[in-house]
Order: sequence, then C-alpha cells, then structure tokens
Amino acid sequence: MSPCACSDGNIIYQTRKLINCIKFVSMFIWNHITYASLLSLCSHVGYVGGFEYFNQLNQGTNMFSSAIDHKNCLVNLFGGVGRLKDAQDILQSMPERPNTVTWRSLLSHSKSYGSLGQGQYCFKIQ
Repeated sequence: MSPCACSDGNIIYQTRKLINCIKFVSMFIWNHITYASLLSLCSHVGYVGGFEYFNQLNQGTNMFSSAIDHKNCLVNLFGGVGRLKDAQDILQSMPERPNTVTWRSLLSHSKSYGSLGQGQYCFKIQ
C-alpha cells in the first residue's frame, strides 16, 4: 500500500513531529514559501490538522490568508480526505478569483469521491 493512503498512523505522527519541529525552529521566519510547503505536506499525507496551522499563523496578522497558493493547498487538503463541502467553503471564502488549479483540484476530488453535485458546482460557478 502506498504511503499516500495514510492507513498507517505513523505517517500522521511523523508529520505532526515535523510540523512542530518546523514551527519551533522557524517561528520567526515564516514566509509564503515555507507555509505553502507545510500545507502541501499536510495535503500529501492527508493530515487535516494543517488547517489548524493556517488559522494559527493568520491569527492577528492575516499574512497568509490571501495567498492563492495557500488556499489551493487547503482545497486540495480537504478534498483529498473527502471533505468536499469544507473544500468548497474554502473556495468560496477566497478574496480573489479561484484559478484553474483550484477548480481542477475540487473537480478531481469530486470525481474520486463520486460527488456529482460537487462536480456540477465547479462548472456552474466557473
């Protein structure tokens, strides 16, 4: 079985350890690239806890709230674990117009989880 399937809780545990290490070591040098990497890692292993870090880092600063790359990672994160409604909520909360990466991610996950309604939503809105 592929590690991406995350059936092994050890992958999630290792991801949490890595995130805590990253937060500790670089607590004052967060930028858009390190944050996109963190969200991408969470998305890759299916760790929805990455959304908590998004909220923590945005608290009081909104430094990361408008970056489309971060929102795309969140849409992919929620979509990848089947939380399509949450992915759609992220998409709808984007201050800028979603790009093709955003739509492709939601559409792909809609297909994977057999959600015809979500797939149709992508075509109605765009």
